Amino acid sequence: MKPRLLVLAALVLTFFVSGRSSHAQAVYVEGTASRISNSASDNWVFGPTVGVYFDRGGALPAHIGLDARGQFLSKGSTSVKNFMIGPRISFVPHVVPFKIYGQAEIGFTNYSVNSAQIDHTGFGYQLDAGLETTLLPHIDWRVIEFGYQNLSTGSTTYHPINLSTGLALRF
Repeated sequence: MKPRLLVLAALVLTFFVSGRSSHAQAVYVEGTASRISNSASDNWVFGPTVGVYFDRGGALPAHIGLDARGQFLSKGSTSVKNFMIGPRISFVPHVVPFKIYGQAEIGFTNYSVNSAQIDHTGFGYQLDAGLETTLLPHIDWRVIEFGYQNLSTGSTTYHPINLSTGLALRF
């Protein structure tokens, strides 16, 4: 009886460890709203976030990868543009049709307010977490993505809160 149990355990372990190794590449576009100020005079900017990600995973629920994105947000005379890149981790439970992901990115941000003659480009970072579900075999809906960002104008640092939703096309 013991040899059978050992063979079964070895087969199960082989399936879960070596499993079907998969690489997911996707391009995505999101609609993003970002609140720049936490004061009483809220300044919201809106626009697209576009990006690409690469994930490596298999039968296990945790996948690791890389994300690169650009944001092009504006309203009135205020605009925020950035390019960020960084690692991502996603959890695919395989028993529910959702993927939970998080990423930490660094890059460059441009903050511009024409009416106040502010135009500053500098280093920034962004932390994102979101929830995706599959709509069709290669199309995912990014139900919600929450982001926290560091944005500096040189003399003042803001921490915008981003909310996004959109679609991802997986290859």
